[in-house]
Amino acid sequence: MSTFSAAAVSGLPDGVPTPGAAASSGLPDWLQAPGAAAMSGLPGGLRPPGAAAVSGLPDGVRAPGAAASSGLPDWLQAPSVVAVSGLPDGVRVPDSAASSGLPDGLQAPGAAAMSELPDGVPTPGAAAKSGLPDEAAIPGATAMAGLPDVAGTSDAATDSRLAEAEPAVWRPDPVAVRGTRIVRFAQWLVDQGRAPLDDVSDYRALHAWSVSEPGDFWAAVAEFFAVDWDAQPRTALAERTMPGTDWFPGGTLNFGHHLVRAGADDQNAVVLVGEGGVRETLTYAQLREQSAAVAGHLRALGVEPGDRVAAYLPNCIEGVVAFVATAMVGAVWAQTGLDYAAPSAAERMAQLSPRILFAGTGYRFGGKVHDRRAEARKLRTLLPGLEHTITIETAGLSATDNAGAARVSDTVTAGTAGMSATDNAQTVHVSDPLTAVTANAEANVAPNPVSDANTAATDGLSDAVTHGVTGLSGPRSVGSAAVSSTDNRGIAGVSDTVNAATARLSVTDDADAAHVSKTVAVGSAGLSVTDNAEAAHVGDTSGTWAEALAGEPVRGSLSVGFGHPLWVLFTSGTTGKPKGIVHGHGGVLLEQLVSPGLHMDLRASDVFFWYTTPNWMMWNAQVCGLLHGATIVLYDGRPTSPGTDALWRIVVDESVTVFGTSPGYLEASQKAGLEPGAGELRMVGVTGSVLPAGSNAWFRAAVSDRVQLGSMSGGTDICGIFVSSAPNTPVFDGEISAPALGAAVEVWTVDGQPAADGEAGEMVITAPMPSMPLRFWDDADGTKLRETYFETFPGVWRHGDLIERTTRGTYVIHGRSDATINRHGVRLGSAEIYAAVADLPEVVDALVVGVEEPGGGYWMPLFLVTKNDLDVEKVRQVIAERASRRHVPDEVIVVAGLPHTRTGKRLEVPVKRILQGADPARVIDRGAVDDSAALDALIEVARARRGALQHRGTERAGKL
Repeated sequence: MSTFSAAAVSGLPDGVPTPGAAASSGLPDWLQAPGAAAMSGLPGGLRPPGAAAVSGLPDGVRAPGAAASSGLPDWLQAPSVVAVSGLPDGVRVPDSAASSGLPDGLQAPGAAAMSELPDGVPTPGAAAKSGLPDEAAIPGATAMAGLPDVAGTSDAATDSRLAEAEPAVWRPDPVAVRGTRIVRFAQWLVDQGRAPLDDVSDYRALHAWSVSEPGDFWAAVAEFFAVDWDAQPRTALAERTMPGTDWFPGGTLNFGHHLVRAGADDQNAVVLVGEGGVRETLTYAQLREQSAAVAGHLRALGVEPGDRVAAYLPNCIEGVVAFVATAMVGAVWAQTGLDYAAPSAAERMAQLSPRILFAGTGYRFGGKVHDRRAEARKLRTLLPGLEHTITIETAGLSATDNAGAARVSDTVTAGTAGMSATDNAQTVHVSDPLTAVTANAEANVAPNPVSDANTAATDGLSDAVTHGVTGLSGPRSVGSAAVSSTDNRGIAGVSDTVNAATARLSVTDDADAAHVSKTVAVGSAGLSVTDNAEAAHVGDTSGTWAEALAGEPVRGSLSVGFGHPLWVLFTSGTTGKPKGIVHGHGGVLLEQLVSPGLHMDLRASDVFFWYTTPNWMMWNAQVCGLLHGATIVLYDGRPTSPGTDALWRIVVDESVTVFGTSPGYLEASQKAGLEPGAGELRMVGVTGSVLPAGSNAWFRAAVSDRVQLGSMSGGTDICGIFVSSAPNTPVFDGEISAPALGAAVEVWTVDGQPAADGEAGEMVITAPMPSMPLRFWDDADGTKLRETYFETFPGVWRHGDLIERTTRGTYVIHGRSDATINRHGVRLGSAEIYAAVADLPEVVDALVVGVEEPGGGYWMPLFLVTKNDLDVEKVRQVIAERASRRHVPDEVIVVAGLPHTRTGKRLEVPVKRILQGADPARVIDRGAVDDSAALDALIEVARARRGALQHRGTERAGKL
């Protein structure tokens, strides 16, 4: 068994990748075909919605303000067939392969949290120092001094090993590799006698040990990064079974404490950059001071361990402070971006019955400030049990509305919540050219709650043991501000009644005693989306951010169990309400020490910028850069405003060393002919979708051939990475370098057998990881958790990605193997789209799928059955308002009927596979389908689509 000494090791861990996925900014190339010969022969079941034709426009250009185009794109043109393009007015068709929506990673403001790390975590690849700089040393920890030169290998041996037979496009410098944190970690393991590594620079050997001995590996991570345990754990891994793994039993700590312990007082902790030249900063000293004050304010408001604190904010410094404060008092954090409509935000957060809401007033996007004050007021009426709202003035908007109405008042009733259309920014950027289909950048936070009865276990809250905040080296003390003096190991029971006065968790000795009362108000469970919610009188009081900052500072952070809930991230809601994924303090801490600290080599001297929004787990991951003492950079704005080089300008202006983005943004930069150069960059992480090989080539030519471009993939499910690059792994175009440390990644066939190298199969994880979900919210007996991850292969995590392991041990992800819409890395819920269109009287039935296409393209069509003519603009507007602009489909195609199973279920997975080119006979049993003619119509759509894409590919090849 590994020991848990507090001796400081090579440096604080930090960081989590943040996919910056976003929809591409225009119609795909195959939609540009005015003048192309019409395709015919489609079944008569595809009928026109009755829109007027648009003529005389250049290829692929929609007429601004024009009614929906009168026919299916050329590839579907037939006398009996009419398609409607699903892009907002004024959206230009970029000359790009089948990609729709903003290019990858162009996350619109508040882009949905990718209910998964749509792909992974960032990975810095710079030469690291062996420990935190003196000024950032961990209090009370012995700094690691003078690690010897890397043993077990020589420069010649390293050169030989790195020079593999097949040419890589980027290889680590053998000398620089020796100074990286990951190699220092391997050397430390050898010196401590913990791992039998012959060559400490050999990544694959280190990975093999990490998954063969998961308990020893994660214990070593905790010691190497000098985790501050208040109570030492009895062991690292007491129970290895999945689900139900028991990590670090008896150990207590606090995640918030670790966020503020590392940086030097005068160093910038957070930098906010906004459109229009806005720039704000917060030093580590200010972060410590403000988070302690806000934590004190939360305690004064009665917030106890396990209580939920919700946020409806844009990217802002205050959001970071509020999160740190929430973690410090042991409360549970959840948030959505301000771009979410109030009903959509409530569909997630109402499940949690939050006691406190932090609400912003506006956000910047596309050269505009979007006023969200009315939506914030509306949200307050939809959150059962809400007791207090703290208003934060964001994007320069005061807490009063345009008409000078009183600031959010002491109490709010639905009838006076100010739900005026003018205050709703959901309609402001519908015609924004680049954000067209998904100007709402965050349709998929990493969110997705469920409903039932939830247990928010508080595993072993200690007797108010606190971490010193001032100076970070003071003795642990039991202050009067202590949150609780009882040991509560379970906060369960969400009843179906509403009682704002008792909708908070009381911490008691009885694990099941604390009953939370809340109203289930989502979808079939009852969440009304009407503007008139007269019955929902909300008695929450309101306050200001200034009042929160004036709180009596807490003396330290509450010590909680390793598995005490830290935050709730939400899934996409594909099959119903978004499920809330609950992660714990200890598991997130260890994962975020490894993914940015070892895979990206992030350290206190770094400036860490990953383009993301509060809806996506990458926001959480970027904030984790503070664990390593780095400076994190937030951006409030559109990634291509005022120009495509917007993010590259931030990289240069802020001297960014580790930059995270998406394949879409790199493609957009390439198409714009940018040559941004590297500046201070040493590593660029990419996630959110497949990185085309061509983007690697452009990056080497236009940015740098010495900077590592590391692709990675993971998920909101673990708020971390499964496959990634590392400072000591080569990069091959179009591939992900290796499995992540601690991730026992395998590729299995559908019958649970290992797939051969080069064969695509299900990505599975065969050994537990500490950041796997503690539970789903409202899933008391764990049924939903087991069904989601462990039902297909009992005891083995099935992630839902279709993945291939190459013969050289790298990975290629082919997309989702399930029906979840993963739009350039951002998971979207089809259920939210169905709920939106269901309100339209003309709509009889609907089916939406997301299709990964060759060359990195992504196509999201919405098939509708209607009973009369349909106004497509109305469909797009309803979806944007009820869900988000990210949910707006690339195309709306009206059909005579849709196939279902004989039990009435939608055939999302089979239809997706057919549209990807799979043989229908191998995908679906016609005997199990209720309407074969409707299935035939979709098969013809698939054939026409593939033919059009092949035709365009041939034309391009001819031009070359």
